[in-house]
Amino acid sequence: MDTILTFASSLQDCNLHFCLYGGLGAHLLLRAALAIVDRDYVEAREHMTHGAIYLSLGLL
Repeated sequence: MDTILTFASSLQDCNLHFCLYGGLGAHLLLRAALAIVDRDYVEAREHMTHGAIYLSLGLL
């Protein structure tokens, strides 16, 4: 029984981890797209870099 509860708890932690980092990464990538529309390429590059990092952390 303890093994099942531990496994369920680890799945819940993974889901939260994915939601937090994946959501932040997606948000930053959307901000990068808006910065490209505004022709602010330096800000877009920063948001793309950080968005990709957070999105990949969410997928780990």
